[in-house]
Amino acid sequence: MITYENLVRDPKSTFQRVHNYLGYDVRLNENNEKYKIALDMSIKESIVKFENAYGRSILGHFKDEFPNEKQLRDGRIGKWKDYLSVNDFNYITQRLQEYDISIDDFILE
Repeated sequence: MITYENLVRDPKSTFQRVHNYLGYDVRLNENNEKYKIALDMSIKESIVKFENAYGRSILGHFKDEFPNEKQLRDGRIGKWKDYLSVNDFNYITQRLQEYDISIDDFILE
């Protein structure tokens, strides 16, 4: 599992972990221009730049309900409550339980 916090704090190590998980030896590619571009595109500042250029989330998930919403937000704890209904929350809880994951691992009070 990759946490958002680790991705933002240390994108290079997180990127390497993903590659290692997929069985791809990233040490062979650290000097590879495509590797550098992909890593540069995964850092927070680049994502914010892309979203500002697009004027929306880079994935476009929110374009109908929340057209000005971005993938990277202000980080306020509990902001998810502004977007998810009780039904959404229950569905997510149920799906996590299928993988023996507790919703409590994701919620900070």
